[in-house]
Amino acid sequence: RATDYRQNLTTPWLAVTQQLGPQTMVYASWGQGLESAVAPNRPRFTNAGQALPALKSRQIELGVKRTDEHLEGALALFDIERPRVASLGPCNVDDSCTLALDGNARHRGIDGQVALRLADWTLQLGAMWLNAERRGTSNPALEGTRPENVPARTLRANVAYRIGAVPGLELQGGLTAESNRVVLPYDESVRIPDWSRVDVGARWTQRVGSTSLTWRVGVDNLADRRAWAESPYQFDHAYLYPMAPRTWRASIDAAF
Repeated sequence: RATDYRQNLTTPWLAVTQQLGPQTMVYASWGQGLESAVAPNRPRFTNAGQALPALKSRQIELGVKRTDEHLEGALALFDIERPRVASLGPCNVDDSCTLALDGNARHRGIDGQVALRLADWTLQLGAMWLNAERRGTSNPALEGTRPENVPARTLRANVAYRIGAVPGLELQGGLTAESNRVVLPYDESVRIPDWSRVDVGARWTQRVGSTSLTWRVGVDNLADRRAWAESPYQFDHAYLYPMAPRTWRASIDAAF
């Protein structure tokens, strides 16, 4: 049922960088974000259709970046706190449920990327380790549990090879993998399992007069694996999003 409300808030952000040399930089940043929530306009909510006070998140990040002729890399430590809202009460009859702030979710982790260029080869690797936990919840049994739809580990790997005999032709391959995710906010034991996916493709760039043409062809999810890729929880319902099946793609771009 329709709701109508308006919120305004100014959030700060601050960052400091230090150049350690021509190729290396360190940085630190701090900022706040804004999220908004409104109680569903349903009879079972005591605050039906009412907006909650603006929800402010906070993020701190420390990192280092390095770039040279053959290597690019970045490593970041982050600490994020996001407020959480929940429907409190039995929520089974009219006026039995209240949408309210229910603690926060703290996400702390390490995120790293590296790209290596060697002759005709380009290798890229990205990984993240994440420790997420709920804090300040109204249910003590959920204190310290992992929030729903958050993987603890992710991995991205890509490789590309330029074919010297065919100028402009590049073969590509990629691996994506994520660890399991919690499905329900009130039961950490219900999870979707780990999954991984392999993609392959090719790109060919050619000149036709003053026009540059880029041809692309590829296959996503080469092995046609089946998995639940995400498990968002919204409006007191759990949703499961499947990973797309094997998908062929082709395109051409023209730059004049």
